[in-house]
Amino acid sequence: MTLKTDLLGYLIYIMMAMCLLSFVLAVIKLEKTARRVFMLSFITGIAAFVVRWINKGQLPLQSMFEVFLFLAAAAYPCYEISRRKLGIDMLKADTLIVLAILFPCGFIFSGEAHRLPPALQSPYFIPHVAVYIFAYMLLTKAAVMASIPFFRGSDNLQISQICETGAYRLCRAGFPLLVLGLLLGSLWAKAAWSRYWGWDPKELWSLATVLVYVGYFHFRYTYGQKMPKLNCMIVVMGFIFIVITLLWVNISNIFTGMHNYA
Repeated sequence: MTLKTDLLGYLIYIMMAMCLLSFVLAVIKLEKTARRVFMLSFITGIAAFVVRWINKGQLPLQSMFEVFLFLAAAAYPCYEISRRKLGIDMLKADTLIVLAILFPCGFIFSGEAHRLPPALQSPYFIPHVAVYIFAYMLLTKAAVMASIPFFRGSDNLQISQICETGAYRLCRAGFPLLVLGLLLGSLWAKAAWSRYWGWDPKELWSLATVLVYVGYFHFRYTYGQKMPKLNCMIVVMGFIFIVITLLWVNISNIFTGMHNYA
């Protein structure tokens, strides 16, 4: 665990401090101020992303460090979409999510920049990664909301149903992006490797993640809110599959394939 002492590192730590401050302000019921601080953290995140872009000379969406940096920057737009369009305000949870995302950027992942390999130099690169990042952020929010009934008011059916409804709305928003990301990846594979599908571990886990959410929507369509906790459990399981797809498959030595990167 090492500190990053360059400009990019300082921006990451400032963003983390702002998110922590926003969380504290939300806890003490200063929501309007907390939202403004969260917005400032987003601006700081954009600045960090631009600095990385300038330093690298290419769009920084290749390494885990860069993907997590973009994930953190995407949190505020997803927060505003959820609040304004879905009626879901998760300010305290969202600031903690950003802190959790930025921690490996600030202390674990290497900030060393690498040039894009030829296979990544494709018009599909940016939309493929971008839609996946927004899908992952919305589905992470859904998992957080779905986990609430298991820690708070475990015997309260009303709390379970409210959280389940919120998680369902977030899944409905994130799932189309998840599918779009998979389709764009397939087109990209065709352009880069002359085949739409290669049974690579990343491809398999991405497909498995989509199928978990397909199963969730089918189950909820069939049974509605008769079993809200079970619905929530499936949403959390989908998030676990996302973590495996994004982290374990990419950086472990167990799943070796063309998608492994640092």
